[in-house]
Amino acid sequence: MSNLNEMAEVNVCLLVFSAVVTAFLLFAAIFDRSRNRPFMRCFICLLAANIIMQLGEAGIWMFEGSPENIPLVKFCCVLSFGSGFLLVTFFTYCILEFFREREMVSLLPAHIMAAVCGVFFVLVLISTYNGLFFTFDEQGNFADRPWRFPVAFFDFITFFFEIALIFRCHRFLSLGEMLSLSGFGMLPVVSMSMVYIWYPVPEYLTTTLTMMVIFIFFHRETSRQSAEKEKELVQKELELSKSRISILMSQMEPHFLFNSLSTIKHLCRKEPKEAIEAIDKFSSFLRGSMDALAEESRITFEREMEFVDSYLYLEKKRFGGQAEDSV
Repeated sequence: MSNLNEMAEVNVCLLVFSAVVTAFLLFAAIFDRSRNRPFMRCFICLLAANIIMQLGEAGIWMFEGSPENIPLVKFCCVLSFGSGFLLVTFFTYCILEFFREREMVSLLPAHIMAAVCGVFFVLVLISTYNGLFFTFDEQGNFADRPWRFPVAFFDFITFFFEIALIFRCHRFLSLGEMLSLSGFGMLPVVSMSMVYIWYPVPEYLTTTLTMMVIFIFFHRETSRQSAEKEKELVQKELELSKSRISILMSQMEPHFLFNSLSTIKHLCRKEPKEAIEAIDKFSSFLRGSMDALAEESRITFEREMEFVDSYLYLEKKRFGGQAEDSV
């Protein structure tokens, strides 16, 4: 079997495919209803960084081997290595912001990671001029320099840092959730065992795979939270409806209705004009009661005073000695 490190076309196709898969994840995340939550914003940036990293690495495979393409390959190196540092930084912020929705945890680890990654990114930029981390031979082929080892070691350490960070906050997660999130560190480390026959493409592919798993986990988690909130909202609306019905029944007690009708009946015989006004007040009272039951927003003070005015009018008529009898 041929050494896969020598099959540039295969590696380019796999990296581009991985970038396309990540682009679909990015599209789904952007249009997800939880996209404005802090951890989802970090995850969207994480996906964008992964796309740039994959395409940068594909560019290195595609354009190296030609002296005139060296500037282009250097640019691809900056994209690939630089986005790799962004990837680690955004993942750290993403995980911590996700934990912060359950309990307030410090963002200090993410800030430290961002600072260290920023230093390495500057060193990568310097390497394009002095060959600190990488260089190119006369044929334009990419080659690591001895100082590339600190970068590789940093990549290796960061994976364990992410795993340790997740296990440190294990109290927020189930076993399945911990495995889903820690896959971002575990799978790339496992892929490093293939370094002598195929590197670094497996690491890039496993990174995309773990992002798919994490996106599914995030989507399931946000859907569960949304379902719980909707259930809670329905329960509150049900309780509010029961409260309104209770208030209405207390206002429209049978004695008051019967006494009001009895008073109106008496007025119809003795004072027809006042009976008409009493009927209007009684109608206004009933309408106000029904509106209070159906109204979802708060009742205005003016409408409440109209309701009280109608109630007091009917009570005055009943207790004013004009009612024929009371029930």
